[in-house]
This record gives sequence, structure tokens and C-alpha cells, in this order.
Amino acid sequence: MLLPPIRWFALSERKISNPREQYKGFCLDQSGAENDFSCSIKTSHLSSKQGRAAVTLYCAQGGPEREISPGELKQLLFGALAQIGHRTRVLAVPPDYTRVQSRAGELTRYAWEYYRESLRTVLPALGTHRPMSAEQISAMFGEMPHEIFRAHNWRTDTELIGVVPSGYIHQQAEGKLDYDWPAKVNCLVTKGRFDLVLSIGQVVPHEVIGMANFNKNILVGTGGPESINRSHYLGAVYGMERIMGRADNRRQKHGGRIRGAGSVYRRRFGVFLRSCQSESPGEF
Repeated sequence: MLLPPIRWFALSERKISNPREQYKGFCLDQSGAENDFSCSIKTSHLSSKQGRAAVTLYCAQGGPEREISPGELKQLLFGALAQIGHRTRVLAVPPDYTRVQSRAGELTRYAWEYYRESLRTVLPALGTHRPMSAEQISAMFGEMPHEIFRAHNWRTDTELIGVVPSGYIHQQAEGKLDYDWPAKVNCLVTKGRFDLVLSIGQVVPHEVIGMANFNKNILVGTGGPESINRSHYLGAVYGMERIMGRADNRRQKHGGRIRGAGSVYRRRFGVFLRSCQSESPGEF
């Protein structure tokens, strides 16, 4: 299979320092970051009215003319994971086979080679898609053991972690919608006792969220019926042409404004591996 080149690669970590408080709309502050994304460590502390999040950028490298080779990609990932420190229970959340050309399967395999038996579970972010077949798992993830893969059931496997209130949805939808958005995620994320959650994926334009990856992998890819259906409908009502390719948009913001969701991050880390295959990473 001919896969497109990776031009940008980044790994960042987000921790909620006060997980019992609600958090609102945290995003990576890239002020001061180099335009060419030179590999470095930068920490940005982002505040809300009732909580505080720390985002650490362990590695960000690339350029519009850059092609990161598989060997270099593996080296960058290993170096970034080493900075995170020792972990014994790791959950990886990559996209499924519908995103096979994202090369997220390659990144997941490298993470498994790094952690080995400490990477306990791989939970493809299926959303409402059908589970991956054994042939698809082998084609996308190579020699990784199939027994560590779990299929997300969006109808039965989720837990409510918080709610975006209807008033906020009404405001962001410019008065066209008026319903709560229940944030549900797979129970493995909340109750799996993992000390590291890797959200792996590509940063590309997306017609519902604006830019794919980051929280979308978890809140939609491992979400429940209302989480998926209502978020997609919000994107359609607001206007996909106003969202596509825009990281800063109203549809993106509502996923971060969840009442009561801070406890999800207690005693664990959310680490986002992001690769970009376009000419420019935009708001990457």
C-alpha cells in the first residue's frame, strides 16, 4: 500500500492539575513556538475560571517540504516517549481502518515496540463504524498481537463523564439548536486504570470538527450515541463550509466545555501523537 509522506510530527501531553473542577476549552498555546516546529520541550499553562491545565509539547518537528522517514519517525517518537517517563499500563487510541493512510497504524506499532507488554490495550476509535477484521488489523498495525485489540461498541460501552449545557450549544449554533450535549467515552478510558492514554492520529481537515485528532479521537471516536449524533448534527447545522480546515471554530470549542469532566483525567495522562500530511499544519 502506497502511503503519503508525513511532513509534520508532534507529541504533546495534557494534565489537569485540579481534576475535580470542570475545565473549559483548553487548547495548546503555541505563542513562542518556532514556525518550523524545531524539536524542543515547551510547557504552556492554560487557565480557565475553575481549573488549570498544563500542556507540555515534547516534540514538534516538520516543514512543508519535509518528508519524515519511517526511521526518523520512530526515533522522534521513542525520544518523546522517553521524556514522559516509565509507564506500566498504556492504552492506545488510534483511528480505524478507514484512516489507514494516516499512518497512525505505523505510529501505534512503534509505540508497542517501545512499551511492549506495558501497552496493554489498543482501542481503535471506531465511532459508529464496524469493528476491524483480523485482516485489517494486520494490514494497518503489522505484527502487533491481535489479542490486545478491543472493539468499541458505541451503543453499550460508554460512560457519561459530563454535559455541555444546552445554553452553550444554543449560543454556538447561533440559535439554531437547543439541546444538551452528553459527553460519553468508552469505559476503558475512564475505568481501565491506565497510567497513560495515547491518542494517535492525523491532523487533517474534517467536515464536522474542523481539524481531526486531539479530543475528537476520544469524545467522538470512543463516544456514545448522543455524543456522536448530536455533535455531527451541530456541525451540519452550523455549516460544514465554515468548519472544514479551521482549528478555531465553534464546533471545536464545544468539546472542551464539559461540566464535570475533569475527573476523567485523574491519575492519568492524555498524550496526543499528531502527524500532518498536508503542506501546512495550520493551527497544528
